[in-house]
Amino acid sequence: MKMLLLMNLVAMTIECYLLSNIIHRQPPVQPIIIEIPLSFLNSAVTTQLDCECFGRMVEMIKRFESFKPIMYTCAGGKQTIGYGFTDAKYLKMKRMTESQASKILVNEVIPRYQALVRKHVKVPLTINQECALVSFTYNCGEGSLVKVVDARLNRLNKGNYHSVSPILLQYTKVRVGNKIKTLNGLVTRREHEAAMFEGKVI
Repeated sequence: MKMLLLMNLVAMTIECYLLSNIIHRQPPVQPIIIEIPLSFLNSAVTTQLDCECFGRMVEMIKRFESFKPIMYTCAGGKQTIGYGFTDAKYLKMKRMTESQASKILVNEVIPRYQALVRKHVKVPLTINQECALVSFTYNCGEGSLVKVVDARLNRLNKGNYHSVSPILLQYTKVRVGNKIKTLNGLVTRREHEAAMFEGKVI
C-alpha cells in the first residue's frame, strides 16, 4: 500500500513538472494596442469601446480604399496612391509602403477629416457616429457632408439623427465619362458607415 502511494506521488510530481515546463515555454500574450490621435478623443478617458470603434473605422477605410503602393487612377478619375490619397504631397512620393500609408492615414488624413466633421456638425456625436461621418467625408468630400447634415432640410444639425443613414445610402454612384454608374463597393461601404452611425457591428 505504501509502495502504491509512493508511486502515485512520484507520478503526480512528474506530471506537475511537465505541465510547468509547457506553461513556461508558451510565449507571453501581447496586448493589441490601437493608437488613437489625441484630437480624436472627446474626453480625457479612452474606453475600450472608443478603441474598438476607431479600429473598425480604420480597417473599414483600408478595406474599401485598398492599398496601392504606386500611383493609379481611381474610379472617379483621380490620381491616387496609398489608401486613397489624392493630395499632391503624397502623389509626389510616387511609391510608398503599406506601413507609410497606414501612418499617413491615422496621423494625418483621419484627423483632417475629423476636423471637417466637427466643423460642420453642430449637434453632439458619439464616437461611432463621428467615425462613420469621418469615413463618409473622406470618401465623398466636404460638400457631401454639408448636405448630409443640413439643418434647413431637417437633417442632422436640426437634431434629426434618423435622417443620416438613409442619406448616406444614396451616395453610391460615380461619373465615368458621360455616364453615372452605381458601384457595388460604394453600396457596401455606405451600408457599413450607416450601420456604424447607428452603433451596429456588421
